[in-house]
Amino acid sequence: MLKLISKTANKLPLPTSCYGCQNLIINKSASYSLCQDCYDNLPRFNDSTCSFCFHEHPSNQCLETDEWRLDELRSIFHYHKPVSRWLLSFKYNHNLLVGRILQDLFYRYWQLNAHLFEEYDFIIPMPRHKKFNLRPKLNAIFYIVKGIKLAKLRIDKIKHTKSLPRQATLNKAQREKNMSKRGIFKVDKTLSGKSILLLDDVCTTGATIRNLARELRINKVKKVGALVFMREGWNRLQR
Repeated sequence: MLKLISKTANKLPLPTSCYGCQNLIINKSASYSLCQDCYDNLPRFNDSTCSFCFHEHPSNQCLETDEWRLDELRSIFHYHKPVSRWLLSFKYNHNLLVGRILQDLFYRYWQLNAHLFEEYDFIIPMPRHKKFNLRPKLNAIFYIVKGIKLAKLRIDKIKHTKSLPRQATLNKAQREKNMSKRGIFKVDKTLSGKSILLLDDVCTTGATIRNLARELRINKVKKVGALVFMREGWNRLQR
């Protein structure tokens, strides 16, 4: 199904109106199907905002790095509209135009920041349990990065082996408990001594990434970093 969606999306004609504001795109824009104003005003993370705790300091100076078991965590966008709405439309409604927009936004970020990730041996999207692959929801981060053809991308080195409740249906405390178990992920032994960059579409509490980072450390992975498409604050989960 994912291959069919990718082929179809790549054949979509270039829109003449902006997907964000619906105005005609008169001049060449920096992004696929977005006018320059909408592209410039997307809710990006800036370099001074920590992706771990949201405070104004570089992520590599955060006191929470040990708790996360990550060497670094970077985010492209805040989980705010319109990008958050686009991601949901793509994952649940299979909106192909939105899929192309998300691919393009990731590609442009990677073009500008690839030098930050040169030291990683492998780039690995967060794996999903096989039962979720049967549901009408796309593995968004895999689709987004697959279109870019990253040379170091690997999808067969980590398996999600335990069936658990979906994180999106749980509050903060439930998410932490859900991901506190060992053996949720199976790590290929060839990753020992390597540097791994994990990719995910949305990070809220970070429970899933922290669990996988712990497994990677146990398997003697040298360095673990994470890049997420959107970072969401966990305050709303306390309601």
